[in-house]
Amino acid sequence: MSDHDSRSELDDLCNRFESACRDGEHPAIETYLREITKGEEKGALVELLLIELWWRQKNSQLPNPNLYRERFPTHVDAVDTAYRELAVRTLPPESRQTQVTRNPNTVNEDISFDVDPPIPLSLRKDDRFEFKEELGHGGFGVVWRAYDTQLRRTVALKIPHAKYFKGSARERFTRESQAAARLSHDGIVSVYDICLIDGDLPVIVSQFIDGPSLAEVKKEQRVLSGIEAAAVCADLADALSHAHGKGIVHRDLKPGNILTDSDGKAYLTDFGLAKDMQNEVNVTSEGDVLGTAAYMAPEQAAGLGREADSRCDIYSLGVILYEMVTGERPFRGTVQMLLLQVMNDPPPPPQRLNASVDRDLQTIILKCMEKQPEYRYQTAADLRDDLLRFVNYEPIAARPPTPIERFIKWYPSHATEMLGTYFIVTPMTWIFFIAGDALGSTASDGYQLSSAVFLPWAIFWIAVGCMILKKGFWFEVANVPLLVAFASLPLWLNDDAQAISLIALISFFGWLLQIGTFWARHTRRRKPNIGNFRSRLSASETGSS
Repeated sequence: MSDHDSRSELDDLCNRFESACRDGEHPAIETYLREITKGEEKGALVELLLIELWWRQKNSQLPNPNLYRERFPTHVDAVDTAYRELAVRTLPPESRQTQVTRNPNTVNEDISFDVDPPIPLSLRKDDRFEFKEELGHGGFGVVWRAYDTQLRRTVALKIPHAKYFKGSARERFTRESQAAARLSHDGIVSVYDICLIDGDLPVIVSQFIDGPSLAEVKKEQRVLSGIEAAAVCADLADALSHAHGKGIVHRDLKPGNILTDSDGKAYLTDFGLAKDMQNEVNVTSEGDVLGTAAYMAPEQAAGLGREADSRCDIYSLGVILYEMVTGERPFRGTVQMLLLQVMNDPPPPPQRLNASVDRDLQTIILKCMEKQPEYRYQTAADLRDDLLRFVNYEPIAARPPTPIERFIKWYPSHATEMLGTYFIVTPMTWIFFIAGDALGSTASDGYQLSSAVFLPWAIFWIAVGCMILKKGFWFEVANVPLLVAFASLPLWLNDDAQAISLIALISFFGWLLQIGTFWARHTRRRKPNIGNFRSRLSASETGSS
């Protein structure tokens, strides 16, 4: 594997790990290390430890290094390096360079700051910014709160690691800066400027939001009231409507990418996975799984990134609203399990997890989370308007699906089971007729429906029905001539009208199910194909489980 591929692999790993930490989870470093190529574990461990230590320090839970030395006895030096690097990073900016210069031997020569100093020297020498505190960091870069003497305001600086700013990392950073710079809405974190340092290293100067992310808010207040959650999501839907109007699809909506200020207002941020619909900017390839597994739409989970439009953001916002009012995500499990559930399983109704959820709000949530995009709200503005109707105690436009609509959505996934079951139960009933006739020993001229000569046919049909239940397409096809022959029995049977009517009735429902199964199979082929999604996870940024 090339250095570039190794770096990209590590970047993706760190991004997923930090995303899990940001969302309030406690990811196990050992699980992530298993994904690293043999021989690269040491560098990966340093970076993963730095991320975990930073978040634990932020929550005043910095553990004793001996705990990590016991967990990773073969990489004690990596643990020591991570703690030293953390100490350097938390020094005031003006003293950081002095510390590194005065003690050049405090770091092992074979490591010697495998990651770039958090503040590039050229930016530190620039009198424009007065650095205050580090807000967050990961394998991709670091975010600082700083005072901009030129704009005369407090800003957030997003600084990528120069060493790793190439390939997919450069494309993602460029895409984020371009997308955010085109947006101007009071619900979207504004980009004030993009500075170039050290030749071609861009630094995003953006609006500083003095408040926690929605993920941190949820940790303190596990369940929000329906009205409060709907009002917050109405503001977010309005911001999404503006972004979609500019041709920008976020594609990675999650609580960690939503900031809140001291007044409780929510702001969208992190357009690193955004898709430019107007200019067709899309650097992802078909089959890439982009987003965070627990919040991504089915079409994203299937790796069909190019087919994901603005309605995938509506699905993600529905998941966020679901979590806000229930305190739980609709789907749980490993990344692989999450992707399968997102693509195939209906979400549990919110009222099942929280009985106090209003029925209208549940209707809105479930409409957002429809598997097929055409069944969701078609625009973020439609979602915003319905949420505002709910907040203002007005009738909402969305309505629960009728039983017929629910059956139409349910049937394509269960058509094969219905066909197989029908042609197991029906021949078994036929066998009972045959057995009854044999016990009665009634003589007749010619064959009847209950004649023993049809017993092998009935048994064979049961076997075909069992194979259909195993999703055998060719057994569905083989069932057609059996059904044709059964429907034609009245032409050469010498039986009463009751038996002829029974044949007609069984044939009618059999043909109905047979045609329905072929239609359902065609419909399923049009749906996102999961394919070998496991092999695509290495390119994903799915960080939560």
